Amino acid sequence: MTIDANPGSDSGRRSESKQGQQTLAAILTAAGELASKEGLEQLSMRRLAAAVGMSKSGLYAHFTSKEELQLATIEHVREVFEAKVLRGPADDPDSGLGALLERWLDFFEHRVFPGGCFLVVSAVEFATRQGPVTAALAAAIDREITALQESIQRANETGELRPGRDPSQTAFELHSILTNTHALFQVKRDPAVFDRARAAIHKLLGTLHG
Repeated sequence: MTIDANPGSDSGRRSESKQGQQTLAAILTAAGELASKEGLEQLSMRRLAAAVGMSKSGLYAHFTSKEELQLATIEHVREVFEAKVLRGPADDPDSGLGALLERWLDFFEHRVFPGGCFLVVSAVEFATRQGPVTAALAAAIDREITALQESIQRANETGELRPGRDPSQTAFELHSILTNTHALFQVKRDPAVFDRARAAIHKLLGTLHG
């Protein structure tokens, strides 16, 4: 293997960029886990530096402020959620409303983030404030509800649901069930809440076909 000793070479820059991306990914993974357990407001450069074993100055190479760190963490968590829940498996990206709801419940039940997915909790916490963090959290929740509405509309069209189901109202009701299930599981740590959630979804939607 030939090692380019010139730090200004293209290969050197590509290597450094890849290493920087890997470092940033590890930092954001830790930030998401930390924020899920302690809350987005408690996420700070000092706390994260201790968690990842870096200096604060090392983190400042990636984020210039606590707000920038919070925004990057929200984006990371949102992307993980959308990849695992909203988009679904790469070989079956549009597998229907029933599969979407099951992925959603599995995401909470398997605690992809150890303290739970904090987007809704943080959105409520920051709701009375102004600024980019509040806006980013609200946008993340809007994307969740929009994804539900679109899936319900497709289910109406494909026959997975009985025709005539109002996508906006049904999405509101389903999102309420899902977020309340997540909250109860965080409090009780009782997996039976997911059975109750599935029963509630079945009662709301009836039998899902497809």
